[in-house]
Amino acid sequence: MKKHLPLIVFLILYFLYVFLSYKSFGYTWDEQAVYDRGKTLYQHLISPNFPTDISLIIKQSSADVWPLYNNAYAMMLYSFNQNEYYARNHLYNLLFASLIFIAGYYFLYKKYNKPWFALLAPLFIVLNPRFFGDIAANPKDMPFAVLYFVSVASMYFVAPLESTLLRVLILGVLFGLTQGIRVIGFTLFILLFLYDLLRYFTFPKGSHAATFTRFLIHEAMYVLVIFIYSNFVMLLTWPYIGSNYFKNFVDVLRSSQDFPWTGGVLFLGKMYTGGNIPISYLPVWLMISTPVFILLSAIGSVVLFMKKFKTNEPLFLVVAALCINLLFYFILRPVVYNGVRHFLFLLPLLSLLAAIVLTEIVGSTHTKLKIAVIGLVCINAVTVVRAQAQLFPYQYVYFNEFVGGFKGASRNFDTDYWAAATKQSLEWVRTYTKAKKKTYTIYSCGLPLTMLHYFNMDMVWADSPDKADFAVCSASQPDYKSLSGNVIYTVSRDGVPLSYVFALRK
Repeated sequence: MKKHLPLIVFLILYFLYVFLSYKSFGYTWDEQAVYDRGKTLYQHLISPNFPTDISLIIKQSSADVWPLYNNAYAMMLYSFNQNEYYARNHLYNLLFASLIFIAGYYFLYKKYNKPWFALLAPLFIVLNPRFFGDIAANPKDMPFAVLYFVSVASMYFVAPLESTLLRVLILGVLFGLTQGIRVIGFTLFILLFLYDLLRYFTFPKGSHAATFTRFLIHEAMYVLVIFIYSNFVMLLTWPYIGSNYFKNFVDVLRSSQDFPWTGGVLFLGKMYTGGNIPISYLPVWLMISTPVFILLSAIGSVVLFMKKFKTNEPLFLVVAALCINLLFYFILRPVVYNGVRHFLFLLPLLSLLAAIVLTEIVGSTHTKLKIAVIGLVCINAVTVVRAQAQLFPYQYVYFNEFVGGFKGASRNFDTDYWAAATKQSLEWVRTYTKAKKKTYTIYSCGLPLTMLHYFNMDMVWADSPDKADFAVCSASQPDYKSLSGNVIYTVSRDGVPLSYVFALRK
């Protein structure tokens, strides 16, 4: 236990951060809808007092996307939070994410057997604000990112096990939970095959031709059994898939390309809508919203990969996972928006890659290179920590130095697309109305469900601006530009507005 003291200290500090901060995060754009679906799934699968909700099984229209989501994670949250306190869901999200820090630590520890070097993995994940800032209030993409990362790490963990059955059970459960949240999770099977292929050529046994033939047969059966088992896990928690597996499974696979989203995004200073977003969207966002030291490590990993991919299995797994998923992005061209949100799971992998690269450099004999790299990483890490402190609790709007940080990027890219700053605006209104001891009507630009969590007895929701005393609007939504009132309160970071409070009546 003593040898893992670095991890223990890290987790203590992380849990301290969790319990001090979880009430600070605002409810995000469609977070309430996710939790509502989790409640519905809980009632459908577990509670005997509720009839089957047909919306879990049948799409009501071509625009109805909710059956396409597996709400097992939200169901788990509801099972522990049936009073539906929104802040408690944020607490559970933050606690759940600790799995990724533990997996990252043991990923490196198993390879290098050095606890302090292994600590770089969770530290660098924390130093990736786009992921770290999304943990509390993103019940869609964060759970997938955690489970995908744990699944990749588990391939490495279970590889030495002699029991094929145990490996199938572990990977089958993890793959099933992961692919159930996002269909891109099926890339885990490609990664598993490539990893086992690497291990075969690294540790050949017997006659090469005969052994390779047996390997292919065995590997095909092995992956197939895991696939069947993982799909069984998915069927148990996804009524839409369970109601008609083959037809609805194809529908889910097709949905990533045909997703009926027609909203607008600000990208490189221009507004784009729906399927018109350029294919450069994801690469550009990765370049501008990932800390510089992590990006440079990813570039440097190319040289390291060419030299050590046969002997460094974590390096192979991480690079292969990144390449496979980016390749699928360019081939399939799925509908993406909200920055890197749909590919949030790549960020912890990039952080782990940076940790591997730094560990290898520190262990090398190039003294000058070590001093230079460690110095640059420390300097950039300090700037990232400072940026996170300034942006808190909206760390997920972080931009790196390539675009002048958050302030420089705000003119050309979406910022608070989750509308998380609505919480702070409504808390100000709540204080104002309580002091006046009068009932006020409040209009919100597109967030009626979310905002109701912050109402007191003196606040009533209005369905249009002309019926309201105040309006609370996210600065990332253009709706506020049509309001005729005066701005009386602004939530901002680094001089950039995130949310406005308008006085609509005198």
